[in-house]
Amino acid sequence: MGDWDFLDSFESGSRPTQRAWQHFFQAEDLAGAAARKDPEKDGSVKNILYYMALSLANIAIGLKNLSVGLRATYILLEQVNKKLGK
Repeated sequence: MGDWDFLDSFESGSRPTQRAWQHFFQAEDLAGAAARKDPEKDGSVKNILYYMALSLANIAIGLKNLSVGLRATYILLEQVNKKLGK
């Protein structure tokens, strides 16, 4: 497993919007952890940048999942409108 493989480890059966929420929640936690680190006391700038990179990666994956969920919503809406004759 590579350094970034765990980013897509959320429950595969969950809806894309639920996975997006999980990624955004994790991104917030990681960004908060980076903000609380003092490079002079608890970690190097490299560690802080690593937390920020993980946070940004979670945001990107969350946005990707949101777009999948939004597309699915539009497809379903189109089907409903066709059945309604709109």
